[in-house]
Amino acid sequence: ACWSAEAMARAGEAGPAPLACASFLRRWLALVLDLAVLAAAMVALAWWVNALSRPLIGPVFAPLWDEPEVSDRRFELARDTIEKDRDGTTRALKVGRETRLYANGWIRLYLVSDLTLTRPDGSSAQSHFEQVIGRSSAEIRQRGASFLFFFLFPVGYFALLEGGRRQASLGKRALGLKVTDLAGRRIGWGRALGRQLLKLLGLTLSGFGYLIALLTARRQALHDLLGGTLVIPAEREEVPGRP
Repeated sequence: ACWSAEAMARAGEAGPAPLACASFLRRWLALVLDLAVLAAAMVALAWWVNALSRPLIGPVFAPLWDEPEVSDRRFELARDTIEKDRDGTTRALKVGRETRLYANGWIRLYLVSDLTLTRPDGSSAQSHFEQVIGRSSAEIRQRGASFLFFFLFPVGYFALLEGGRRQASLGKRALGLKVTDLAGRRIGWGRALGRQLLKLLGLTLSGFGYLIALLTARRQALHDLLGGTLVIPAEREEVPGRP
C-alpha cells in the first residue's frame, strides 16, 4: 500500500517499508512545470518547422494564436428583399456569399446576411450574421496537422519519460517524484501510454479527474485509479524506528 507521511510515522509493525504517497501539492507543482515545458517546446518546434517548410510547401501548422490577415474580400449577392409587416415595420434583408482571401494563402467562404428593421416611428435596428461554409484544403491540412501535433506531443512526452528508466516527466523529476505500479515497480512504455490516454478522460471531466487525488487515501487521480498506478517520491522515505 501507499502510505502518507503521517501514517508512516505511526507505523510500527515489522516488514518492508511502505511506499510514501506524493502529496497533492507536489503533484500539482510538477504538472505546472510540465505544462510550462510542453508549451515552450511545442511553440518553439512548431515555429521552427513552419520556418523551414514555408519556402518549400508552405506552413505545416496553422497559426498558433492570431488569425491570418485578410488580404481581399469578394461578395456575391444572392438575395435582396424588402418586406413590410402588418405593424408597419420594414424588413430589408441582404444575403450573399463572401470569399475571403488571407495573406497566408487560406481561402474561406462565408454565408453573410444583413437585416435592417425600420419601425413606423423612424427608429431602426440592424443585425449582421456570418457563418463559415467552406475552407481551402490548405487551412484544413494545417489545422489537422496542428491538432495531431498538439495532441500527440504531450501524450508522447509523458508516456516516454514516465515509462522510461527515470519513471518521471521533467516536472516530476524536478519535484523528486516518479510513477510506479501498485508495488512500486516501473510501469513500462505501454502502460504509461495507457495512463496518458486515461488522463484525457479526466480532462473531459473539467479537471475533476485530478481533484480526486485530494480524496483518495493513496493520492491517486482518476487515471491512477483506472490504470493501477501511483505517484511516489523518487527516493523512499524511511519509516521512523525501522532499521
